[in-house]
Amino acid sequence: MDNAGRGERVSGYTARSLLIAAGFTAEKVTGCSRIFDIIAWNHDEIIGLVIRTSRSKGISDFSSLVAELGNIVQKRTFPGEIHIRIWILQSHEWKQYRVLPGGAIACSGGLV
Repeated sequence: MDNAGRGERVSGYTARSLLIAAGFTAEKVTGCSRIFDIIAWNHDEIIGLVIRTSRSKGISDFSSLVAELGNIVQKRTFPGEIHIRIWILQSHEWKQYRVLPGGAIACSGGLV
């Protein structure tokens, strides 16, 4: 989100607030070579979260991102277990996806 517009910056802060309200500790990640926008954790799980906005197509706009994150999941390039998620703010509504080795699947229910 280094070159992010106002909408992307706001969505990142909103996502962090939602995670905190759900009982997570959430920290914004900075730097130009970062993978995640937010790292969040509670007693049960650790989440690496990528935040994006989309006006129309949703997850299909981010196929290269999904492939990159799926590759990370497949290679397990991080210690322990971390759930990688993509949250997309589309038309004032959050869409949540869990990234798996073969791609991303939509998550139903609440945001966390």
